[in-house]
Amino acid sequence: MGTIKSDLCSEIHGDVGDKTYRTTKAGKVTVNNKAALPTFRDEEVKDERDKRISGFGGCSHMSYVVGDAIMLGFPPVKRGEKPLGKFMKYNAVTLCKVTTNEKGKFVWVYDFPGMVVSKGNLLDIEVTATFDEESGVFMFKQEEDDRAGSRAKLDDMVYAFVLDGTNEIGELVPMRTRAESGSTSFSVPRKWDKNNLFVYVFTVSKNKWRVSNSTCIYPAS
Repeated sequence: MGTIKSDLCSEIHGDVGDKTYRTTKAGKVTVNNKAALPTFRDEEVKDERDKRISGFGGCSHMSYVVGDAIMLGFPPVKRGEKPLGKFMKYNAVTLCKVTTNEKGKFVWVYDFPGMVVSKGNLLDIEVTATFDEESGVFMFKQEEDDRAGSRAKLDDMVYAFVLDGTNEIGELVPMRTRAESGSTSFSVPRKWDKNNLFVYVFTVSKNKWRVSNSTCIYPAS
């Protein structure tokens, strides 16, 4: 590795030819040989590597679909933490698997029931979801929870996130506080695929600093 001190530019990053340039925090420019692409004797090993990388890409893609949920569900604990990074931490390995179609192209296959859109230590709340296919309406029934303490407050807010896995679109549905009980309805948009719907429920503190783990409550299985 070589270092450069230049009066012509204060920073330089990226690849030029077979060299990679980086600028350190101290202002020095380092020069390294560009990393070579890996070679594989076994084509199956390469294929599995490519599928794994594509699966990470599929997971990242889904983070934008559920963006409204993870903005609440992954509050920063450390400086610089972002919802996308925390979403990838809990979903990158499990959410998206990759298969090949008849043309040999990669296809993303999602484990939506196992997807995590919120992660924390607040106590969750009992919520059930029923869906009327004829009217296209979800009915969420929330049970009153009077627990209070270090892991629960009466003013914790409950949210549902409804996902159409086919069209890759979703909507955040605010419900009630922990201390309340009642029903909340949600009309599924007409163009959504009513045969591929998923509902996740989680709880958020009033100051939005703490959350519960998300639970997929629909489909019930």
